[in-house]
Amino acid sequence: NNNEIKMFVHLYKRQMDVLVTKGKKIQLFNSFYHTTPEDFIYYILFIAEQLSLNPDEFPLHLSGNINENDPYFEIAYTYIRNVTVSENKTAILNTDSSQESIENNSLLFHL
Repeated sequence: NNNEIKMFVHLYKRQMDVLVTKGKKIQLFNSFYHTTPEDFIYYILFIAEQLSLNPDEFPLHLSGNINENDPYFEIAYTYIRNVTVSENKTAILNTDSSQESIENNSLLFHL
């Protein structure tokens, strides 16, 4: 579907990249810092509200530092009906922010 809206979120240790597409066009790309699952879901739901996306309808694709047993997945699944997790773990997940920033735009490269 050329007009299907999708949200992609790539999680790092303390940062998340969010990409929203409609068909083949980028609607939004931004990065946010998070420290808790509540921070994470706040940004996702805020973006959904700003773009008039219904959490019961749009697919949310998660990748990076997350799995289906993670509190971040659990809170996403509580508020978003269509959540999937990619097994792609290419982000650098250490505390060195300079290395982490090198991988900042990896979400775009994985699409």
